[in-house]
Amino acid sequence: MNEMCQNLQTLTVGDGVFHVVNNQWSTTVVNQCIQRYDDGSYGWDWTRGFTGVTTPNYPQALLGTKPWGSDTGTSLFPVQRGNVDQLDLKLDINQTITGGEWNLAEEWWLTANKPSGDVSDSITHEVMVVLDWGPDHGHGSVIESSAVVDNYGNSIDYWANYQIGWDFHIFRVASATPPDIIDLASIMKYMSAHVDSVTPDLWMSGIEVGNEYWDNTSGKTVFRQFDVTLNGQQETSGLDIGLI
Repeated sequence: MNEMCQNLQTLTVGDGVFHVVNNQWSTTVVNQCIQRYDDGSYGWDWTRGFTGVTTPNYPQALLGTKPWGSDTGTSLFPVQRGNVDQLDLKLDINQTITGGEWNLAEEWWLTANKPSGDVSDSITHEVMVVLDWGPDHGHGSVIESSAVVDNYGNSIDYWANYQIGWDFHIFRVASATPPDIIDLASIMKYMSAHVDSVTPDLWMSGIEVGNEYWDNTSGKTVFRQFDVTLNGQQETSGLDIGLI
């Protein structure tokens, strides 16, 4: 096993185009480590007591780019919204979490400028899909129940929309159970139909999956599979993939 415990340290997994990032976003007063295991699986664990900080940490697995300059080296991302016809996310994740507020969330960004270096000043939208969450996690009343039913039968609620310098859209899997496969292109099509500012020329950064967690929580998350298929091209990571 390879383990790293410092903020923003990164492990490469799969064939090297997936990164596991020890993102201690809101507080470093926490025991949080990322791991890559000998069988190809990977993940993180944490213990966070009371810090008084009201924002979450977000250890994550990333494929693609981020608006602040991160780039894992895949050829799939960034991609313009108008060129996304298929975007499937396939997951096999084991997680054990106790304590207060937490979720398991997938996320991507839309930017006006093509991600190459820091293009954060051109962020237009942040899109989060909450796959699982604890009883203390919420965003108020759902805006639209079953706003999307994807190609695999997943019912997806449109949960919230915040203005944080850009539009922050939050969806959730209605069953509160992480699906084995989810069709993210259906969510993009919903946004294109209902949000005028989601135009075909915007750039999609990549795919992140991680745990947001707040004070008084502890957990362990292991990825056995994290595959992304974009327009028939696939990147894959997890068990027995890219063993080092």
